[in-house]
Amino acid sequence: MAWNISKSAEVDQQQLAQTIKKELISAPSTAKLLEQFDIAPERLNKLRIEFADLDKKYAETDADKMVLNVSMFREGWDAFKSKYFFVVAHEVVHWLSRQKEQDAYLNDPEEMLGFISSIAYEISQGRDMDEIWNKVFPKIEFHFHDPDEARKVFTNMIEKAMELLKS
Repeated sequence: MAWNISKSAEVDQQQLAQTIKKELISAPSTAKLLEQFDIAPERLNKLRIEFADLDKKYAETDADKMVLNVSMFREGWDAFKSKYFFVVAHEVVHWLSRQKEQDAYLNDPEEMLGFISSIAYEISQGRDMDEIWNKVFPKIEFHFHDPDEARKVFTNMIEKAMELLKS
């Protein structure tokens, strides 16, 4: 199956990204990595896979997305899988590492209490809630892939900040 990787082939790019994720999920090595990093396999669905001309690099990966060099796809899927899928297997470790870092950061009681303290300070200074959201929430939201989950955690932090001020 040949893939046309171009700006005009958005549907093909989405299909290709899904095919790459399916291949990753079906690989026994990925299952072991997910287990080792304590990351649920479903979280791979949130990984954005994009395609771009990366000059001399095969790929770039951060906490949100993996960008693969379009040059690897010029000969189609079978050639990519045979010659270059090792790149995806390598890059998924970078993504898993970023996921684990984010999870650890948000599970760190010291960091959580630090944010709660920041919010409590802002409240005690008479700042209105919109100002507090605009100032502190972006620092929290950065660590989430799901904006709704970020809002829930931040709302919980606000409640704990108010409790802190009452004690």
